[in-house]
Amino acid sequence: MKELDENIIIRFIQGQCSDEELQAVKEWIDVSGDNRDELFRLERLYRDMAASVVNPAKIDTAMKRVMDKAMRDDAAESDDASVSKQRSTLAITLSYCRRYAAAVLVLLVAGAAFWYTSRPNAAVKEDEKIVSVSAPSNATREVVLPDGTRLWLNRGATVSYPESFSDSLRHVRLKGEAYFEVAKNAAKPFVVSSDNMSVKVLGTIFNFNTGSPSRPVAEVSLIEGSGEASSLKSPGQVVLSPGQKARLDYSAGRFTVENVDPHIDAVWHSGMISFDNATVSDIARTLERLYGVHIIVDPSVDTRRTYSGTIVRKGGIDSVLQLLQYTLPIIHRYDGNHIVISSRKG
Repeated sequence: MKELDENIIIRFIQGQCSDEELQAVKEWIDVSGDNRDELFRLERLYRDMAASVVNPAKIDTAMKRVMDKAMRDDAAESDDASVSKQRSTLAITLSYCRRYAAAVLVLLVAGAAFWYTSRPNAAVKEDEKIVSVSAPSNATREVVLPDGTRLWLNRGATVSYPESFSDSLRHVRLKGEAYFEVAKNAAKPFVVSSDNMSVKVLGTIFNFNTGSPSRPVAEVSLIEGSGEASSLKSPGQVVLSPGQKARLDYSAGRFTVENVDPHIDAVWHSGMISFDNATVSDIARTLERLYGVHIIVDPSVDTRRTYSGTIVRKGGIDSVLQLLQYTLPIIHRYDGNHIVISSRKG
């Protein structure tokens, strides 16, 4: 695959890619690990430099100094193998990413200059009012954000956001679980962050669970659109497509991606359990995940038969299994702490 256009790289780092451009980025990084590492080094470079200095003149000076150092290190590397061990993180980034470093440098300096000259008053941001909304421990709660984004907080979850978003970014913080329907705005990326993980989108539907002390796992499941999930505790970043889940085990530092049915993660919000050509074994695995039970499928069950349909989730697992029995020739019983599904005769 040919090299990715620098303008797409810039828009990706700014969080302003279209869905088509995000797909192009995903295809490009899937080609090789070098492409993926190059892109994420560049993004870390941009974020680190933007966060560490405010004055654009200082950014320019710092970037030139780093570029000069990377050049000198490259020239001396063949004579002194120990130099590579002494490079700074930013010098390593630029030596690997020469292909796009100039474009990122322009983006960083120009962006900082605009921010520095057009920002009306630093104190306004510092004094900006932050709104916090929480769901009760026994119910969910809908929240509409200033940009029209709608989200639903699961029981006990909290979202915090400014009364009005900035000109360049829509940023909210989440604790707990929430379902998001993000209003489209290509000029303002929408970022949801927790203590361990962040998600960046433009206009997307996704479910985000930040985890808890008793369950140190953060998960984001993408239902529609495109998004970028990042680990804030360890190296890790991925562009997600619908039907994918990014999972961060922050106690172990593992960041993984898997293909899933994202609607299952959002059952708490929709109240609907959907099955598409699912066997009894598939249904059992889904119900185990939703209800935290262990289900055994008896060998007497015809596992070739499939079921498609939607069940309203009301009450406990017994009510769901009873509804399924109207369509599938199965029965269920309890065996200690397990549920056994077997074939219904006649």
